Amino acid sequence: MRQKLKKVKAKEEPWFTYYDQNVKAYRATNARYGGIMGTDAARKFTRKNPKGMKEYLVKGIYGDFNWSQLGYLARMYYENVQDAVNVLVRGSTLFKQTPRSTFVICKIIHDEIEKRSKSKRSKADKKYPGINRVIDDKLEELCKHAVELDYRTIFPSKDAMRKDPKGKGKITKTMEFDRQPTINRFIEKYRRLAKNNKKAFKEYLDAKVTR
Repeated sequence: MRQKLKKVKAKEEPWFTYYDQNVKAYRATNARYGGIMGTDAARKFTRKNPKGMKEYLVKGIYGDFNWSQLGYLARMYYENVQDAVNVLVRGSTLFKQTPRSTFVICKIIHDEIEKRSKSKRSKADKKYPGINRVIDDKLEELCKHAVELDYRTIFPSKDAMRKDPKGKGKITKTMEFDRQPTINRFIEKYRRLAKNNKKAFKEYLDAKVTR
C-alpha cells in the first residue's frame, strides 16, 4: 500500500529589506544568499567611499545602527570572518588607556604638519610646519575635540590682536584663558601619544579611522 507523501510548505525566505518580497530581482538582498553587502561590487564601493558609508551607516541616516547589523557591515569590508575579528580585537585595545579624542586631536596635528612640511611655503617660513604654529592655526578645530575646552574662552593670538583687532583679534567678555598655555596643553597631548606611544598612534593611523 502506497503512502501519500505529505506536501511540505516551502519555507518563506527571510527578507530583511522593505522591497517587495515576491520580486526575484531583489534576491541578492536575501539573507539566504549572503546579502548584497557581501558582493564584490559592494566591497569595492565601500572601500572607495569610507566617508559616504559612515554617513549612511554609522550616523544612522537609515535608522539607528545596532548590533544585528554589524555582521552585514563587516561583509562589506572583509572577505573572511577572521580578518574582521582580528581588526575588531585589535581596535578594542586601541582606546583603553588613551581617550579616542586624543587620537583624533593628534591625527589632526600630525596630518597638518605632514601637509605643511611638503608645501613650498615651509621653505620660506621655517616656523610654518612647526607644531606650535600648527596648533595655533588649528586651535579652534582642536578645541571641538577637547571636551574641557571652549574656544570662545581663549584669547586670540598677539599677532591677530595687532593685525585684526576688530576681527580675529577681537577680545570679548567670555575670554579668560591665555592662548599659549592652551597651545602647550595640546603639544603635551601630542608628545605623550605621537612621540612616546608611537606604536599605538601608528596603529590608529594605519586603521585609517574617519573622524
